[in-house]
Amino acid sequence: MAYREVASVSFIGEDPENQHLKNMLFVGDLADYSEDRASYGDVIDPVHLYVMADGQTLHNVAWVHRTNLDWQTDGYTGGYSEMHHIACDCLPEAESHGQTEAIFTCNALVAALKNRAEEVRQTASIEDDYAKRRLILRLLRADREYPQSWPANVLQGEHQIFLLSMILQEHPVEVKCHVDQLVDEGKVDFQDDEIVRLAHQKAA
Repeated sequence: MAYREVASVSFIGEDPENQHLKNMLFVGDLADYSEDRASYGDVIDPVHLYVMADGQTLHNVAWVHRTNLDWQTDGYTGGYSEMHHIACDCLPEAESHGQTEAIFTCNALVAALKNRAEEVRQTASIEDDYAKRRLILRLLRADREYPQSWPANVLQGEHQIFLLSMILQEHPVEVKCHVDQLVDEGKVDFQDDEIVRLAHQKAA
């Protein structure tokens, strides 16, 4: 049975209703993992949340803002790191550890990504190839400047051909042609036959 969306909520902003919804909807294994990591001083906070259902089984998929305290063998260094990445009940931190291929083994996560890609597409004007290249750049720049916006990627600081093809509704080969043009113009970098980043932007 395919996963279907039961609820989709954005927690951006200071609306008091956000905390109520978060307390009500952010439950399950991912929420438990977040609570466990809090005991180490880490914070895993959902920014966007999809509740997906497969029959009677619910599965949370979230775009999270994660803050980790920096520890060394002799204790806390006084520093911290932060990032945005996708996570779900069965894969709470696969993408934050660079295990990109692992996230696509979760059908609920893939279904949520497809839904998010469609939401992003609905806000875009895609009339020709030039507009498609402009959209790719706009998504990457939005992620850099306001990662909370979640342009249907899996890790802050980058996008993927596969996911861009869902947004543009084009075959990945055609999307790669757009990316190759942007590479030639010095606007993006392309790595590992899949990862697209703004030129000179470091990996998260």
